[in-house]
Amino acid sequence: SKFSALAAATGRADTVPTTQSTSIAAFVLEQKKFQDFTASFGGRVENVQRKPEAQFGEPNRSFSLASYSVGAMLPLSKDLEIVTSLSTAERAPSTEELYSRGPHESTLTFDIGDHQLRKETSRNLEFSLQKSSGMLHWKINTFVNRVRDYVYGQVDGVHVNEEGEVADDGEFTQRHWKQASATIRGGEAEIAYNQSGDGLSIRGFADTSRGTLEGRGNLPLQAADRFGLDLGYRYQAWRGTLSVLRAMRQDRLASTEHFATPAFTKVDLNLTYTHPYQYAQLTWFMQVRNLFDQDIRLATSLLKETVPQPR
Repeated sequence: SKFSALAAATGRADTVPTTQSTSIAAFVLEQKKFQDFTASFGGRVENVQRKPEAQFGEPNRSFSLASYSVGAMLPLSKDLEIVTSLSTAERAPSTEELYSRGPHESTLTFDIGDHQLRKETSRNLEFSLQKSSGMLHWKINTFVNRVRDYVYGQVDGVHVNEEGEVADDGEFTQRHWKQASATIRGGEAEIAYNQSGDGLSIRGFADTSRGTLEGRGNLPLQAADRFGLDLGYRYQAWRGTLSVLRAMRQDRLASTEHFATPAFTKVDLNLTYTHPYQYAQLTWFMQVRNLFDQDIRLATSLLKETVPQPR
């Protein structure tokens, strides 16, 4: 792949230098069913090379990566299962994380990469209890990820102009790509009834996560805790859905963040009609999003303080 970020006015690669990336990988996935449980194994090796054009004066980088996972599914009864997995995954820093040095118009940040970034290595443990057959399905899932050399963007509050010069009225805020050890843990739950048949269908869900940087407090841009409910009704070719999503106030802020996103409730309506058309299926739909005109700001957005979601 070839990547660059060009200035709108001049067409020059002022934000991210033109960079050629090459990735070569091989993987294997094996699964074996024993009498009482199913075991799985996956492995992947990869080499990633990043080569900026010589005129930009940035060094080439090469990363050798290895990832693997083991997992098992153990039935407790006819329709109840425990699923667990343990994995290690390595990731090469992206072109933007390594070589950025310019204004990013979409996020109003002046991004500054670090060509000395190391590969990320995460160790992940996941555990699920689920019922996956019959009209009623449910699942409870928990996870913990420990990441060495986690790559994140640190917004330091310094305002600069397009050239990166410090200015009180600068349009952009500096964002430095940095690394630190991180721990991310969380869980999710879902229960659903009659998701594919005619009549009434119900789905409820919730999810939460917590992330910290070793010795540096919270991870930036953490997602808010959420829960919601979908109510649907299907009759032959017609289906209608009412969706309610509640996101809680997110005040688990990094040391460089200052704005806690408020809670909101988002209500959507959806009506569809599906019928055969020649050799395909044709679906007509009507949607109403954010029915009650809520002020919705996503905790994962760099622009959460100034740019709400469309109403």
